[in-house]
Amino acid sequence: MKEADPPKGRSCFVRVGAASLLMTAMQVSIECEGSDIFVVADGIKIAKLGHPGTPQANIWVSLEPGWTVRACDDGDSIEVEYKRQRMH
Repeated sequence: MKEADPPKGRSCFVRVGAASLLMTAMQVSIECEGSDIFVVADGIKIAKLGHPGTPQANIWVSLEPGWTVRACDDGDSIEVEYKRQRMH
């Protein structure tokens, strides 16, 4: 797996959501495998960018429970948020 060039001119700046600040610092990157682009947190693929021509085009699709990745309004960064899941 190699680190990807930012998709469509976006930079790799990552804004971490407030819920994640309670966790220890983590390594977050954007990486690609073939035509797939992923957000990876501490070695775990947490989101995948939807392919053009699909209902998920240019939307980050969560791959792991509790994780949300979204494009920021500036168009140059993404926001990564983690919310712990409650178990009853």
